[in-house]
Amino acid sequence: MILQAIVDQPNEGQLRKCWTSSEEKLHRDFEIHQFTIFYWMELDEHNFENCKHLSPLLETLYKQNSERVTTDNK
Repeated sequence: MILQAIVDQPNEGQLRKCWTSSEEKLHRDFEIHQFTIFYWMELDEHNFENCKHLSPLLETLYKQNSERVTTDNK
């Protein structure tokens, strides 16, 4: 739901504002959200227009937490 709320923002500025307020929670609880992050990271503008803005942010988040990825998602 967190990532859906981010991607549903009406424009890139609002998306980034929502991302800023959610990013710390996604870092802190990465183990809980890792599979959802991986799923959304693979989406693009063909799925949701704002995914082109969200995917790079998620890729960075995923890389920053790569040591925390469980073996099921590597």
